[in-house]
Amino acid sequence: MKKKREPKENKKFWKHYRIFLIISFIIIIFIWALLWTFLVFYEKSRPEYEAEKVSKLFQKGKTEKLLEYIEIEGKYNTKDSSQNIMKDDLKKAKISYEKKRGEYKDKTPVYSILDNDKEIAVVKLKSSSKKDMFNTVKWGVDHIDYFFNKEDIKIIALPDEIITINGIELSKDDVTDENYYLEKLNNDLPYVDFSPLVMYEITDVYKNSVINYEKSSFQKEGNVYSLTYPSDEKLLEEHKDFLIDWCKNYTKYVVNEATFGSISGAVVQNSNAYNFLRTVANTNIWLAAHTPTEFSDFAFENMQKYQNDLYSVDIKYSYSFYVNDDLKEYQTNLTLYLIEVDGYWYIADLTT
Repeated sequence: MKKKREPKENKKFWKHYRIFLIISFIIIIFIWALLWTFLVFYEKSRPEYEAEKVSKLFQKGKTEKLLEYIEIEGKYNTKDSSQNIMKDDLKKAKISYEKKRGEYKDKTPVYSILDNDKEIAVVKLKSSSKKDMFNTVKWGVDHIDYFFNKEDIKIIALPDEIITINGIELSKDDVTDENYYLEKLNNDLPYVDFSPLVMYEITDVYKNSVINYEKSSFQKEGNVYSLTYPSDEKLLEEHKDFLIDWCKNYTKYVVNEATFGSISGAVVQNSNAYNFLRTVANTNIWLAAHTPTEFSDFAFENMQKYQNDLYSVDIKYSYSFYVNDDLKEYQTNLTLYLIEVDGYWYIADLTT
């Protein structure tokens, strides 16, 4: 049996219907894409979008990108050193952001970058003179104020020392004292011909900057960098027996077992140390009768040879005695300063 032919009118209908569906689908896709594009550009037009982008740079430690908007202050603070400092700062940071209170305005958005709720940077945005699609505002970063920790430092060194901060050699303009003396050596050892040092003072150095002495070793105490003098173990070894005997006699003198004469011969006469030790006899009369003092655990530390005729050394030791049946035990720390005069070494000063 032959199939009945579909009427022409039906064929046209379905053909037009399919075309209608396809066109309708295309229009829907176009409208959806247009709406989506509009929403994307609307989102980008909000300043929070740009603030979120900057916040992610902090979260990911993208310091090189951030430094494009950060002004580096101070002649010894470099871009490379600042980048390393920021990387260390941001390693364990928990970053968030919020509108900067008191400064945020719709036309000039300002945001605080926070680490554990502590403000570490301020981001100021700016709008472009050119509009984006759909006439939306296009925001960008105007600048970032990053709160580097700063410090004012002092650097003490030999006159011929070459010192760098973050790879930049110190300028003579930063010298504040060309005849600097260590306080102890200047005030208490005026009879020692001690070579003067140079002191530099620099402001607003970013903390954790890299400071180097080319020739000497150095140490940092607070915000002061100073050279550390070398030890001379051979010289110390030659003097150990003399120093131990002197420390024993000094302690016996303090506890009323020996006279001032047992120690005075090894001390520079009329020095601060000599005058101090001579008065000890007036303050030790309170000590009760006791057994002969026993000594142990002598240790020598922190020898510093300032020059061939001057050095200091820390000496630690323990001593004990009995008062009746009561054992008294003590520990002593002394710093002795020794000078050489006519081939003989004398104690020029001490701290107890």
